[in-house]
Amino acid sequence: MSERRAAEMRRRFDEGFAAPYPPPAPPSEDLLLLRLGGDGYALRLGDIAGLYAGPPVMPFPEPAPGLVGIAGFRGRIAAVYDLAALLGRPAAAAPRWLALAATAPVAFAFAELAGHRRLPRARIAPHRPGADPHGAIRAIAHTADGLWPIVDLPALAAALGGTFPAQKGQ
Repeated sequence: MSERRAAEMRRRFDEGFAAPYPPPAPPSEDLLLLRLGGDGYALRLGDIAGLYAGPPVMPFPEPAPGLVGIAGFRGRIAAVYDLAALLGRPAAAAPRWLALAATAPVAFAFAELAGHRRLPRARIAPHRPGADPHGAIRAIAHTADGLWPIVDLPALAAALGGTFPAQKGQ
């Protein structure tokens, strides 16, 4: 190695320590994007305990609005609801994906996964609940792809009683 090259490497090394720390990244939010009846929605990744593709769902004998059935997740049983139906959209014909709520033994089924985005929190705006039957849309994500209503899974699970229909009110 030439003396000139070694001196250049020492200079760059020293400059690395002299440079100021970069500013911290703005707070961000990780979102799972999905489509319900052709419209885009988002879920906060922190609200999800797991995402599952095609697990078996057993029909539940007691009919309830949006209830698809029950499924097992790592030794736990959860009620499975069609997310589209709960939000007042047409129910999915064959939901492929299940998002297990982090706060309750409830999973939400949907047919189409659209991706993941990490957005600065400044690009997420509050939204007044009430447009959907359970008031679960409380924020809107502004992405380059458009607006994505964010489903508040803890609020939705709480509105459902957070458990099986037969256990509500017990």
